[in-house]
Amino acid sequence: MFRIGDDAVTRAIGDAILAEGTAALTGAEWHGHAVLRCSMSSWATTSNDVDRTADAIARLTAELVPVP
Repeated sequence: MFRIGDDAVTRAIGDAILAEGTAALTGAEWHGHAVLRCSMSSWATTSNDVDRTADAIARLTAELVPVP
């Protein structure tokens, strides 16, 4: 479970990853804040799947999080 930036950015990253089909992140709320959950424990999940998901999160974060 993780969040990036504020609630709006966290939700936007989750929506963007779902839209491009990279991974199935699910949104949740934890301590009153938006978070994303991603299960990587399936027997069918490969290390390449984990790498692609992490790369997509990093790329979308760079695209969606404003640089101060």
